[in-house]
Amino acid sequence: MPDLPTLLSSVDAAQDEIVSLLQDLVRVPTINAGARPDTGNESAACELLRPKLEAADVPCEVHESAPGRGNLLARLGMGDGQRLLLMSHTDVVPVEDESLWEHPPFSGTLVADASMAAAPTMTRAMWWRIAWRWCCCSGLGFNCVAR
Repeated sequence: MPDLPTLLSSVDAAQDEIVSLLQDLVRVPTINAGARPDTGNESAACELLRPKLEAADVPCEVHESAPGRGNLLARLGMGDGQRLLLMSHTDVVPVEDESLWEHPPFSGTLVADASMAAAPTMTRAMWWRIAWRWCCCSGLGFNCVAR
């Protein structure tokens, strides 16, 4: 199993890739405006992450509760041992007045090394951190059971 310096080095080496994917996630408008047919679009965000997980040999699938309302399920490891569930959501609340924003909320603009957009960034950063950890664990040979 890799040691902590190796893990931290792998994250540092992938910084540009990590930031780029977070920006791409922020740019997907997954606005949840309630029980309407034109709301959500979470499947688009799921489909953005799916190839990254698959490239790291993390089996994953998207299940839709309604058209466009996808949930990404990924599993790392096999066995009957204890399991760990990592969970997040990809939908965000509607933007009330975009004219009040210095940068459009779904632009993914980088300002002072921070991806700009409030709720989309925080929610998706958490989601991306989960996926990234699984990719690192898979690529670095961790033997764990996570689902």
